[in-house]
Order: sequence, then C-alpha cells, then structure tokens
Amino acid sequence: MSIELMQMSRGNNSYKPPGLTIHEALRLSTDLPRLDREVLLSHTLGQDRVFLMAHAEMKLTPHQLKRYRDFLARATKHEPIAYIVGRREFYGRDFSVGPGVLIPRHETELIVEVTISRMKNMELRIKDQKRKNNFQQRSPANIQHSPRVAVIDVGTGSGAIIISLAKEFSSRSGLQTSRFSFFATDISPKALTYARKNARRHQVNKQIRFSACDLLRTIEKKLSAFDEVFIIANLPYLSPALYRSVAPNVRRYEPKEALVSGRDGLAHYRRLLNTLNILHTHGLKVHFFLEISPEQTDLFPAFFADIAPGSPFSIYPDLAGKPRVIDGSL
Repeated sequence: MSIELMQMSRGNNSYKPPGLTIHEALRLSTDLPRLDREVLLSHTLGQDRVFLMAHAEMKLTPHQLKRYRDFLARATKHEPIAYIVGRREFYGRDFSVGPGVLIPRHETELIVEVTISRMKNMELRIKDQKRKNNFQQRSPANIQHSPRVAVIDVGTGSGAIIISLAKEFSSRSGLQTSRFSFFATDISPKALTYARKNARRHQVNKQIRFSACDLLRTIEKKLSAFDEVFIIANLPYLSPALYRSVAPNVRRYEPKEALVSGRDGLAHYRRLLNTLNILHTHGLKVHFFLEISPEQTDLFPAFFADIAPGSPFSIYPDLAGKPRVIDGSL
C-alpha cells in the first residue's frame, strides 16, 4: 500500500491529494497580468473572482488545471482574454464577443455617459413641452407635439453601446420615453449576430432595430419620420501609422476593418458627417457623439470647418484625461 493510501486509511486528515491550489495556479504564467490570470481561472472554474480569494487553498482537478493551462497558453500568444472567455464587461453588463467583432473598451463607456446625459436633457424638454400643452388645451392650434427622436448606433459591433442606452431608457416610464426609437447598423454580418444575441440576453431585442448596412444607408429614408436624431458612432478611426503601433493582441486578432479608416483615420467619419449634413438640410435636427483617437484632436477643428462649418462641438476626456468623445450638433 502506498504511503498516501496508508495515511488515508488511518484517517490522517492532513493528507492532501496532488495538484495545484487556486493560489498556486494564479502564480503560473506570471508574464501575464494578474487580472488576466484571475479572469481565466474564474472562467475555468465557472466562478467569480471573489470565489478565488475566498477559496485560495482549493485544489484544481486535473481537468481544470489542463483547461486553465490551455487558456494561459493562448493568452501568452496574445489572444485577447475576451475572445478566450467569450465575453467582455461593458457599462456594468457582460457582452458576448468573439473573433470578427471588436472588443468593447472601457474608454468607450464615456460615449454612453455623454449620450445618456443628452437624452435625459431631451426628456426634460419633452416633459416641459407636455406641461405647456396641458396649459394650452383650450387652444389646440397652439399645441406642439413632443419631438420624435431616433437614437442610432452606427457601426454597432457587439451592440454594447445601443444596448446600454436602451437598457437605461426602456425601464423608464412615461410618454417622453416612448419618443425614443433605437436603431443599430453594422456592415459586418458577424458583428450583427453578436449584437442581436446580446440584445436578447439583456432583453431589449424588441426595442432595437438592427440593420446590415454601410453607415446609415438602409435606414436613411426612415429618418424622415423623426424630428431629431442622436447619432452615436465608434467607427474605425486609426490611421495605418497608428495601427502599426497598437498592441499585438489587437493587431493579430481583432478585425482590422473595424479599426483602420483611410490615410488619416477619418475616412469613415468624413463620410458619416457628409450624410448627416444632408439629413440636416432636409430639416432634421442632428446630435452626434463620436469616439476618436486622442492623437486626432488637433485635426478636428479643420475637419469640421471643412465638412460642417459653424457646427458647435465639444470634446470630452476619458478617465485617463485623454480626449475621447466629440459631442456636436447640426
């Protein structure tokens, strides 16, 4: 009989089966960031990161250890952690992602925050208009209808932005909220598959209309039914030079077509703004929210002077203090 079996047969409670504990497993592949190792081990065990801390001495089974080592090996070769685990947290929610769809960045949460702020201001305007209408009930000719507003995520990718917006407002009650109609477009069928899946997961699939198209092409005519439109766009904005400097996990795995835009990184936004100008000339009030690369900040005054002269815009910094989101109107 082996020593281990003899110890077990004698009721020796100090016996520990061979294998690594959670604490020991997290010390593997230390060239990877600690957070990445925790995410991968949490995914391996089907538990959250709090579980890892609370059960640091728990032994991994041979199957769990093998699976975890496989994940570490993939991450060491620069495969994005989000692709390995099949999800990414964004604005407090999990979104399914995979090869062929851009991984949502935490920096992009700023565009959601700025847009929500503007939409809430719109709600206040609608409420105020409703109060005025109530006072003017004796004179129906003077009553103005509440504005109908289209909220459109152009190049939606995984759907993280539009779903976050729809979740924020779909749970709110009242006439003013019903005036928001949500749309999302993307030229990639694979991205739209993920976006629709995420919308179902977060129970807003009935509120969002998804369209496969380049920018606004297939929904442009539908916008004549609205008074105002909110355009949210995290389009490709890297120049080829900037793309060469991005991290290996981005360059090797994420779709290049979702990152690079012409010689200066502004080709997609140039086309989008031209389309928005046309909508504006047809009487539509346009608000736009664009995510940009901090390196492009100096290009935008001339950019707007050329495409949308006289249009007011502001630039908001992200948590790192870098210019990240443009808020403007036509």
